[in-house]
Amino acid sequence: MCVKKNFIVLVVFGLVSAAIALDKQEHMDNIMVEKNLNVVQYNILTNKLPLVIASDHAGAKLKLSLIKELKKHGINTIDLGSHEGEKVDYPDYAKKLTDTIKIGKSNYGILICSTGIGMSMAANREKHVRAALCTTEELAKLSRTHNNANVLVLGSKNTSEKRAINIMKQFFSTKFLLGKHKRRVKKMS
Repeated sequence: MCVKKNFIVLVVFGLVSAAIALDKQEHMDNIMVEKNLNVVQYNILTNKLPLVIASDHAGAKLKLSLIKELKKHGINTIDLGSHEGEKVDYPDYAKKLTDTIKIGKSNYGILICSTGIGMSMAANREKHVRAALCTTEELAKLSRTHNNANVLVLGSKNTSEKRAINIMKQFFSTKFLLGKHKRRVKKMS
């Protein structure tokens, strides 16, 4: 009987310890994102290629805010348009971005339209692109860890500037997990 009690105590203690460790790791991950984009230890922005960014007319204002934030952290960008006041078709700008990635001028990008849905659909037609529409930091993290997304898509009508910046920071400070996820991502190419 005493052995069973000791075993149960050890199992419960082990589970509690594991939960505390996970909580500490999550806290450390949050601190990493909060610091700034230059602290990124992962390979996503360390390749020295600029980040490419494009939007339709509905996303032009948010695009400028994100570019300003990126520049504040020393990250070079290629702005493919559109610009405020221009009425444009989102597939044209998604194509500009995917072509820029395809020819190797950049590895990562951001697309913005009113909902993000149209840009996601247009960008994901290209096999070298894994565009993820992210409305929360958690989705940004999962799109990187599980899907190795290389294009962040945002909707300007449903995402505030502050939230968009936080989503962007999470996306670009999260590394791909590899393992079983690598096999799955390879099946999409």
